[in-house]
Amino acid sequence: VVAPLTLAKTQLEAGHGTSTFAVLREVQRTSGLGGYFRGIGPTLIRDAPASGIYLAMYRFLCDRATRADGSLSPTWRFLSGGVAGAAAAAITHPFDVVKTVLQAPPQGFRGEPQRFVPALQYVLRTAGWKGLLRGF
Repeated sequence: VVAPLTLAKTQLEAGHGTSTFAVLREVQRTSGLGGYFRGIGPTLIRDAPASGIYLAMYRFLCDRATRADGSLSPTWRFLSGGVAGAAAAAITHPFDVVKTVLQAPPQGFRGEPQRFVPALQYVLRTAGWKGLLRGF
């Protein structure tokens, strides 16, 4: 359920379509059922490591800030969550860029195979390594 809605959201943000249902109908018409899951690979590659990175870093930071009596202030919990979230996002953001290229293909990418490696190559070819951090 989430993959088709994420696809529609990405398409609408890129200016493709007028409503969620219009985008979903167009995807069904042009790509069939499989089209709803375009970009699912990079999404999974991003989400699993992002969660692991976040949890590991959050625990590490909380452990370092815990007082001798075992308590941890809400401020340190908040800061640990923010730093852990930012680190996880920075490390996994390139996968989000590739997912966006697959879900809302730019003019120059249309007609190329709609898979992870060609999308990654497109980003590197058109924007270089800094393109993998676009939008961060």
